[in-house]
Amino acid sequence: MNGQDFHRNPQVAFNYYHPPYISSVIPKNIAPRGGTEVIATGTLCKENDDIKCYFKGKEVKGKYISDTQVQAISPPIEKTGGVPFQVACKPGEISPTFILQCFDDPIVESIEPKTGPEHGHTLLKVKGKKFPAGFSEVIKCAFNQSILTEATVIDDETLYCYSPSVLDKDGVNVFGASNYQLEVTMDEGKVLHGKKQKFEYYKQHTITSISPNIGPVDGGTEVTIEGENFSCPQGTFKDGNICLS
Repeated sequence: MNGQDFHRNPQVAFNYYHPPYISSVIPKNIAPRGGTEVIATGTLCKENDDIKCYFKGKEVKGKYISDTQVQAISPPIEKTGGVPFQVACKPGEISPTFILQCFDDPIVESIEPKTGPEHGHTLLKVKGKKFPAGFSEVIKCAFNQSILTEATVIDDETLYCYSPSVLDKDGVNVFGASNYQLEVTMDEGKVLHGKKQKFEYYKQHTITSISPNIGPVDGGTEVTIEGENFSCPQGTFKDGNICLS
């Protein structure tokens, strides 16, 4: 009572527990309509715990995967933006808040250019609507539904990404791929958003000889260049040394 003398009762105890802790969530973006499967990783729950997950205060049942992973399906969210997410293993034992993002489904309207070499790495400008401005990490370009490349979002109508290669490690187009369909995804390819845009591949031009190989500094020398794969893919035309749609 005086800050110096203490009364102890061995029949009365105060117990400590370790609250669950979330280190990461995949994906970090959920759809406003709900139905996004998320997997939280961290120091979480035991198999027999009554697991609950909370999306912006809305309670849903959590599924035990392991002591370090819990799965949940997001409910509908009224407004886009930040969504506080928590995991509770037992009543009163709830994790600190992890912020997810909620965005509308993006729409793809066009890409430029529409052609590129087989070795890939063509920078594509993708135009559309409802891209997650300021959150490039939550959206990717998806080629043929399964090949994902990183995207950089400029604003809600523009993003950039690179085309993948269609060549194997030996530089051979084993499957003879001539085009890929581009869409975008915000959950690592589980749901794709279009409309689909066709990207055509062409063989890389190869120069084998040039004749003559010398001329005056003031120019004007007519030269002949020989090589391979100088033609453009079907549906395009050559403008200088590039193929355009």
